[in-house]
Amino acid sequence: MAFFAVSALLYVNQVIFNAWMVLEHNADPAYLRQFVHSQHYFNLAPQHPPVAWLVAWAGDGEWMAPSFLRVQAVLELPWALTAYLMITALLHPPTARQIAAGPLGAFAAVSHTAVLCVVEVLLWNPWTEQDLALRVVGLVLTLPLLRWIGREPTAEAPPSAVQLVNFFVGLGAASALVLGGNLVALLYNLAWLDEVALILAAATLMLSLCLWVRSRPTPATDSALVTALHHVGARFTLTFAAPALAIRYGMTHSAAVTLAGIAAAVVILSALITGLSDAAAAQPPDRRGAFWVRAVLAVGLAAPAAVFDWLSPLGVPVGELPDAWLLVRLAQTLFAFSLGWGVGGVIRPFAPTPAK
Repeated sequence: MAFFAVSALLYVNQVIFNAWMVLEHNADPAYLRQFVHSQHYFNLAPQHPPVAWLVAWAGDGEWMAPSFLRVQAVLELPWALTAYLMITALLHPPTARQIAAGPLGAFAAVSHTAVLCVVEVLLWNPWTEQDLALRVVGLVLTLPLLRWIGREPTAEAPPSAVQLVNFFVGLGAASALVLGGNLVALLYNLAWLDEVALILAAATLMLSLCLWVRSRPTPATDSALVTALHHVGARFTLTFAAPALAIRYGMTHSAAVTLAGIAAAVVILSALITGLSDAAAAQPPDRRGAFWVRAVLAVGLAAPAAVFDWLSPLGVPVGELPDAWLLVRLAQTLFAFSLGWGVGGVIRPFAPTPAK
């Protein structure tokens, strides 16, 4: 899988970066902290076995300097997009192929690159000009990678309760890998690898199992809720592909948070309207009225769950990272949607009256 290959390259780069820090800066990140002020960066691991081996073997660390910022400027885009496509394929493989093989994949790559370049400019440092050029190199390399991923054959994926559960389990495993990879590799915290190694190993095993289950044929499930979640999820991943990174970074900047919120609302509303319409069209004509009543109740309960934080007041930590915050908000929204759907099933205002 492309995601695992790029993740391995990011790990190798971290080994090289730590060896460079040992050889050129005596493992002291003070020099770099004058350019990157966050305390969440630069927890180094000079005793990490591959680092110690490379230090002993290399002798001179000057050639390792690009491991700081420059290599990541090339790898961050393919890492992010292959993760997104992998998660999308867990839910609906044809949608993942549509994104990768079509113009939407290229547009998403350009959009992500533009966002990352804006972030580079806002965090200007002595390497920014090189990073901007390398972001473009990363874009050029990612476009054929997307086309290659899009050539993988995919079969139609009918709504299935088994595959829906498999998707949510795989989403959790993939999220753990992305969050762990971000903390360890993108923020230069190789020292944290020992703390999260078991989690990353378990997540890798679980994700591999979920990808295998996704490749196996499963019978369709005759459930309006499963059909609704299936189609809304497929539409959401399709609509969210291009603006995903812009919305994610917009949430972290006060000047852009309102615009990011509006963009997220438009994406969600579009996915709901088109996805529920697709799901309603798949229902028998005599069940469509009841379907829409359930859908309206489910959306009505899910909307405040998407907007308001229900867990923090209960003492549940939701995390400071935007990615973790989004996952928690997604979980409570899905729970509220399913609860609203169940309430709609109890009410059943359009249930046929039994003949006397």
